[in-house]
Parts: sequence; C-alpha cells; structure tokens
Amino acid sequence: MLAVILNLVIPGLGCAYLGNWLYATIFFFWVPLAYLASPIVVAILTTFISDETIKKIATIVLLMLWIFRIIREQVSIPYKLAKEINQRIEVQR
Repeated sequence: MLAVILNLVIPGLGCAYLGNWLYATIFFFWVPLAYLASPIVVAILTTFISDETIKKIATIVLLMLWIFRIIREQVSIPYKLAKEINQRIEVQR
C-alpha cells in the first residue's frame, strides 16, 4: 500500500520505491501529460455534438472517465509490482 500511496502523491515515486525505474520514469512523465491532455482530448471528442446541454454532460462524463483511468493505472501497476515482489520473497523463505 505504501507504493500505491507514494505513486499517487508523486507519479512514479511508488515504482521507484519498488526499484522499478522504468515504470517510475514513465509514470513521472506520462501522468502529468495525461492530465494536461485530458481537456484537449475531450474537446476533440465532443466537437461534433451540436446540443450544448448534451455537450456539457458528455464533457463532464468523459473527463471523469479519463481521470478515473489515469488514477486506476497509478494505483494498479505499483500494487501489482509490489504483489509480485512479495510473492518472490515468500517463495524464497
């Protein structure tokens, strides 16, 4: 759980804590870029919606889904890495 919390506080820190520097580097650059790109991607996806009310609702829903996806990856990957490390330690005992 510590790796997950660290990865949420600073993207990549949880992976660095686990010793996986490749994932740490990827997260460090990818997560901020994904957050910055989210309004652009949503704007492109909602360009063809003509009704303003539906466009606003679609924008909110798509932003929430986009952010949920980013957070899910920030949490799930360090958790899986930590789980693999813990299983290797148990096997060695």
